[in-house]
Amino acid sequence: MLKFREEDVLEVDHINSTVDGGKDDWKNLQLLHPHCHDEKTHIHLIKIRNNVRSDILNKLAHFWKQVYTLSRQALLNIRWKIQKPT
Repeated sequence: MLKFREEDVLEVDHINSTVDGGKDDWKNLQLLHPHCHDEKTHIHLIKIRNNVRSDILNKLAHFWKQVYTLSRQALLNIRWKIQKPT
């Protein structure tokens, strides 16, 4: 548990980040000890990074699925043309 010292200051923090759609309004503000504010920000940045990674991986998976599907269709067309009786 953190203990406040006389020289400690409080920082204003957005409860719901403005990046995530939180309003810049007093109802969305809270006072935090600087260490707690840093911890909250650190956790939020990790979540953002993980969401970005997840989004990139989903896009890559979708891309390679399309490549596989198109390649498979092309191979089937070639095979059909080779095996087609003349």
